[in-house]
Amino acid sequence: MKQFVSIVAMVFAVLVIGGCGASSGDPATTQSQPAQEANPAGAIEKIYETIEMRGLVDAQDEDVTDRFQMNLENIESYNIRYSLGRFGVADTFIIKPAEGKESDVWDDLAAVKNARIEEFEKYDILGAYEISKDAEIYTRGDYVIMVMHQDNDAAKKIIEEYIPA
Repeated sequence: MKQFVSIVAMVFAVLVIGGCGASSGDPATTQSQPAQEANPAGAIEKIYETIEMRGLVDAQDEDVTDRFQMNLENIESYNIRYSLGRFGVADTFIIKPAEGKESDVWDDLAAVKNARIEEFEKYDILGAYEISKDAEIYTRGDYVIMVMHQDNDAAKKIIEEYIPA
């Protein structure tokens, strides 16, 4: 009888201890998931934490329409920080196009890039002309983005953290 009780206790212990190991469930549920919600404002703040430049402005509707000649009807939302240009250039445009307007927003950003190139060709301060020529326009998730920085790759890496693909 003692042997039977010992065997039952041993089997029970093996079953309990076996359940304490690593989960063999779906790996997707055990790994940390990337942020599911975009935070373009957070991306802008993080990008500019290390940029020490005077003349940085958060764009308002008037800037978008008057300065950058963009049509607000093509835009669902935007987060834009740009430099006035007197102290160099460090522009970030994160725009969520209105439905079906992605190509229009892309074209608008290409026009902004070209206007900045022309502006800095005549008035190149701290390498702004080359930086504006190297600006990148791309899409990520629901957003059309333009980065015009001395280090575009660093800005893009931050954007990847705040805007899911």
